[in-house]
Amino acid sequence: MAEKSETKKEEKKLTKLTVAAPGGRRFRAGLEFGPEAREVEVSPAQAAAIMADPLLKSKE
Repeated sequence: MAEKSETKKEEKKLTKLTVAAPGGRRFRAGLEFGPEAREVEVSPAQAAAIMADPLLKSKE
């Protein structure tokens, strides 16, 4: 039973990122970004997609 509990905790881990789209409005990982930086909390999969996008500036 402890394994299930640990798995659920891992799934709920969120990553905080500060993200901006300097070139203008951009959508990635189900979120919209603009020229002004905004802080978001996303899943590890969403964080990977956002950080891999060359048109977005992101930092943890």
